[in-house]
Formats: sequence, C-alpha cells, structure tokens
Amino acid sequence: MYRIEKIFILLLCVVLWAGCRDQTPVDPPSAGFVRLLPLNSDMQLTPDSVKKRRAFLNNQMSAGEPSFIRITNGGVTLTSVLLTEETCYSTQCRIIPESSLRCSVFASKEFSPDHSGDVFLEISVMKKGRPEPVLTQTEKIPVFSDFEKPWLDCCFPFDLPDDAYSIQFKVRVKSVDREVGASSIAVYVGNPVIHYPNEKNEKPDVWFIVFDTLRADRLGCYGYPEPVSPSIDRFSQHTVQFSSVIAPSSWTCPSVNSILTGMYPHRSKRLGLRLSRSDSEFESLPERFAQNGYYTVGVSSNILITPDRDYDRGFDLFDTMPCAVWHSGAPQMMLDRTVKHIKSHPDTPQCLYFHSIDPHDRYQPPHPYDKLYPILKGDMREWFREGLTGPSGKGFSRDIEPPNDVELQFLHSNYLGEIRCMDGILEKLVIAHKKIRPDRELVIVFTSDHGEGFMEHGNLSHSRDLWEESVRVPLMFTGNINDNHPCVKAANVSLVDIFPSIMKRMGMDTASDIDGRDILDSQYADQADTRMIFSLLRNHSDLRPYWRTVYRGHNKVIFREDQDPAYFNLDIDPEETGRNPVPAHQAALLSELEDLIAGEQKNQDKKVSIDKKLKQQLKQLGYIE
Repeated sequence: MYRIEKIFILLLCVVLWAGCRDQTPVDPPSAGFVRLLPLNSDMQLTPDSVKKRRAFLNNQMSAGEPSFIRITNGGVTLTSVLLTEETCYSTQCRIIPESSLRCSVFASKEFSPDHSGDVFLEISVMKKGRPEPVLTQTEKIPVFSDFEKPWLDCCFPFDLPDDAYSIQFKVRVKSVDREVGASSIAVYVGNPVIHYPNEKNEKPDVWFIVFDTLRADRLGCYGYPEPVSPSIDRFSQHTVQFSSVIAPSSWTCPSVNSILTGMYPHRSKRLGLRLSRSDSEFESLPERFAQNGYYTVGVSSNILITPDRDYDRGFDLFDTMPCAVWHSGAPQMMLDRTVKHIKSHPDTPQCLYFHSIDPHDRYQPPHPYDKLYPILKGDMREWFREGLTGPSGKGFSRDIEPPNDVELQFLHSNYLGEIRCMDGILEKLVIAHKKIRPDRELVIVFTSDHGEGFMEHGNLSHSRDLWEESVRVPLMFTGNINDNHPCVKAANVSLVDIFPSIMKRMGMDTASDIDGRDILDSQYADQADTRMIFSLLRNHSDLRPYWRTVYRGHNKVIFREDQDPAYFNLDIDPEETGRNPVPAHQAALLSELEDLIAGEQKNQDKKVSIDKKLKQQLKQLGYIE
C-alpha cells in the first residue's frame, strides 16, 4: 500500500510540473503596461540629504544586493533600483510582439569623482531553459557628480514571441583606469515598465487640477464680473459645478491631504502637515488609480507639495522641478513638463495630479497679464514695493502693517493677472491632451486648496483665519460621469468629497470610514442640509488648534481659542459682518465642534512638530515671519 501511495504522489508531482512548464502566460494587463518595481519605497533620498544618501549607498554597495529606493534627481522623483558593477536585478514578466521596456536612468560618480570612462546599462532578456540571453541591448549613460541633472529616458523595443521571460538589468563600466573608482559608480534605473502595443482600453485619463489660493468668487462662472477666467468659464459649461465648496483648512497641506485621502485633517496623526509614506490606515488617490492600471504622475510648483513631505506616495513619477521657479516662470514650466509626461506613456491610461502655486502671493504674473487690470493712482511705500519686486525675494510682509488702498489694489490686480495666466494654462493643457491622446476620454476635477483674503476681515492672504474668503473654493467635474449632465449644484460640499466621488465614477472601491461623501450621487442633495462640514486651522508656530468652523446648510459657527463661539446665518449675512451668539436651536453645531476638538486630541501624534525645513518653507510662503 505504501508503495502505491509513493507512485501516486510521484505521478501527481510530474503532472503538476508539466502543467507549470506548459502553462500559457497570463494575458497582458488591460492597462497596457506592467511595473517592474514596487510603486512605493520606504527609503526616500533627495539631493539635499547628502549624509543619509551616502550612508545608504555605502551600505548597499558593501551588501552587493540591488535595492529599491525613491530618489529625486533633477527635480523628478521615481522609484528606482540601485545598481553597481557588482549587482544586477532580475524580474519576470510577459513579453508579446512589439512590446517595449521604458525606464529613466541616472548614473552618479559621487563616490568616485575622478572616474573617467563610459557607463552602460545592459538589458538582457532570458528564457527558461536557455543559458544565453535571447536578446541583449545596451544604452550609454551620462555620469554626473550631482543630483541636479535630468534623468535619461530610455526605450528598449522587444519584438519577441509571446511568452514568459526574465529581464536582467546590469551595469557595464569601461573605465580608462580600472583602479579609479569604477566599481563605485551608482546607477539608478527609475520606474521601469513593460508597455504592450495596441491595447484596447476604454479607461479615461483622469486629471486633478489644483490652482493654489484660488477663491471661487474671482471666477466668472462663480459670479465675478471682470473677464478674469474666460477659459475656465467655458470649461464650466461642460461640468458638474458645485457652488458652495468649503476647504478643510485655509492653507495648503491639510487641504491637499483631504483631497488625496478623503479624510479631514484632524483625523490624521500628523495633523495634516504631510502625508505618510508607510501609514497603512489610509490609501491615497494615486495609489487607488495605480492599483487599477493607471500610470500616475504628479507635477507641483508648490514647495510644500513635494516628496520631502511624502506627497509622492502612490505616484510613478513626481516632478517638482517647477518649484525652483515658483515665484517666476512656473506656469510655463508646469505646462511644458506636464505635456512631456503626457507623451511618455501613450498606450496607458494616466492619472495626473497638477498643483500650481499660482495664483499664490507674491502676485507676479508674467507679461502681459501684469497689465490687464486697473491699479489706483497713488503712492506705494518703498518697503512694500521692495518686498514684492526686490532682489531679496522675500515677498511682502503681512505683519508689518496693513496695505494702503493703492497697495491693496495693486495686489488684487496682480492676483487677478495670475488667475488669468493660469486660465490660459488650463486651456493649453486640454488642447495638448486632444492632440496627443485624441482617442482617450479625459475626466477633469478642477479645484483649489483654499481661498485668499484681501482685508475683508483685516487679514491679507490666507492661513490666518477661516472666514469665507479663505475657505470658499471652486469645484468642477467634467467627463462622462454617469448620468450627471452639465449643471450647477448648490448643496454644501467639502474637498474631502472628491475622493469617494471620483472613485465611484471610476468603478473603484473606497474605505467605509473616510469622511467624504459621493456628491455626484443624485441622492446627495437630500442629505446635504443636515450634513455637518468642518474646517480647521492650526497655529503654524506651535500647532495649537487656533480656529475651527462647522457648517450645516447656511448656518456657520466659528470657534477661536481666544473668543466665544460666533454664529452666522450666511443667507442673511454672507459677508460675516455681525457676530452672534449661537442660538439654542443650533446647539447641535456646538456639540459637533466639541466632538471635533475631542477627536483632534485623541488622534494627535505627540511626535509631530514643525521641523526646521518646514519652518523655512512656511517663511518663504509668508505663513510665518
């Protein structure tokens, strides 16, 4: 009996082995591409983290094993595999005729500055059972001593029979003097993907367009009488537009966190100061799109929305090069680099997050947008003029003293000029998509992270209060989003609602414990009048909860740490000119505020603080002195 069992087991193993050996490779993914590296990596290195980078490279080179790393080079952050002459990286995938491998490459001689010679990336395609490669291709790589040069984009065509293969990445160094650091050349292979040809895919491209500091009531489609936004106004006629949109805060990081996660800032252990690369308690918008076959791209000119603060989580590529010129020239660079990235993966559905710093202060629109809107005749004080246009680049101070009428009109006119400039950028982006990807549908979510004050309540700019001018922003959805025809919806909504709304339209699941609602659902209007919507502002110096607001319908309660709660009926007093005690019949609003405060205290991570680099960035943006 024992002998029969052994024979049966042996026959079963042979059958299973034969089945695995003859198994037909799975179909190519419907997205038309497959990643060869993990999307995220816990190790993040930037050009200014020199000590950390060198320690990491020393450890990896001595270990002799390839490693995955998120590295920023030339302003572009990619997940990369680090290779030297002593290491190689192999991965398996399916290849079909006319496939291609695309990647970005960078070689550093940081550890061997005297190196001379040529460096090559060698790609070998191996097939099981064959000792020699079925295909080998090489690409010469320029070698640099710093991390400010652009990545080299490479494309390796694979015209091979449909089958499963192993792809091997190696580094070859041809040095004039083999004793001068040849083995210390570090080669980063960024975001390698296999592209499949002619994939029939109906998934639309999805763009999230965020114009920083754009208050809704300065757009024509939201009632502004001046011709500031002709392109956005035309665009709005093809969208589902929301007329009562409340930002979760009046500065960038908390609001962007809410856009990307569908949760209020007070739900975050990091208080909305940054995302977290390793926090498994939430998923971000780009991660969800990446899991569903999208190539994910982020482009930012805001110095706070960068990989340093983990905002590249879930992105195949995150481009912060425009941050280098955030106060001049950023709009055109944003356009140029975004168009470049759109072209890079023609057969793949793309998810784009486009975050423009403009129209944020310093309010310096390029010509001719600096002359479009009238400025009062009169005197501007020298310190004010120097702060705006002087070589120091510090911007004007909001704390020295209020601007006079001429200065305020000057600021406001330039603010309108920046809006008009970005209005043209949006139009050019849409036109570029039609030319580059004419057969791909485009869904756009257009919004802002917060508004901007012009002394309506004694404050200039933003991040100082939660008055209406600081938190009211535009929000529009365009594209084929089920049965929603172009219209304007008046119900109160929040930026936390973007996440679940777009997920539902794209047929993707969302976690049940997020704060956002599906505002594109036809039933949402029935819930809106009773829903509570929050906004929160912390002190930038010590992170104290400084302002809190709660909305229900047209009712708003503001709570400041140094004042009693104030109630406003926005139907009667939309400009918030009269402070009133909270009436008894609105006691539920106070109760919600108390719950909000308790939630903040419960979730707060005691280790969170304003680090030195963030403090410097906040100074650059005028948030603190």
